[in-house]
Amino acid sequence: MSLQKREVMKLSERGFTLVELMVVVAIIGILSAVAIPNFKKYQSKAKMSEGKLALSAIYMSEVTFMGDADSYATCLFDMGYVPLGSDQAAHDSQLGASSRYYSVGFASDHLNYPTGINGVVCSAGNFYYSGNKGNVAVTAVGPFGSTSGATTTSFTAVVSGVISSDSKTVTLMSQMTIDDKKSLVIQKNGY
Repeated sequence: MSLQKREVMKLSERGFTLVELMVVVAIIGILSAVAIPNFKKYQSKAKMSEGKLALSAIYMSEVTFMGDADSYATCLFDMGYVPLGSDQAAHDSQLGASSRYYSVGFASDHLNYPTGINGVVCSAGNFYYSGNKGNVAVTAVGPFGSTSGATTTSFTAVVSGVISSDSKTVTLMSQMTIDDKKSLVIQKNGY
């Protein structure tokens, strides 16, 4: 081999310099610093759809119940509402909670365990179903006080849940309500 061919081969076998590698690492770091927080926000927004679906299902159950009984139900079970992951026969508010981010139902402080359509007192398992998929068990669907609950002429259903991966406490939770006028209100985003 001639001397010129050897020099050309040495030049073509060169790798990346340390500076080039550092620039690539810096670019990847900047991109991930921007992308990861936005991804978490979009992930939390997607989880909010579970709560909106639960409220929509309660609304439809209440409207159907109103058509049949000429009054709104004060117990979730009476109106036929059973959230995802629940065992209807057990009426257990904790059953299936690990499959839901949101607790859903009516606030207990307003309802005061009313009597259901069969004369049975509405138990905890009938006025709300809890959810703890967000690693925090939200066992009460308030605190909305007297603004949430159900009577025979109106209702306001509530969902509460921890949907942000940055927060593992109930201080930052997503909270939404829907009423008999189909008015969905986001009280807190939760992210």
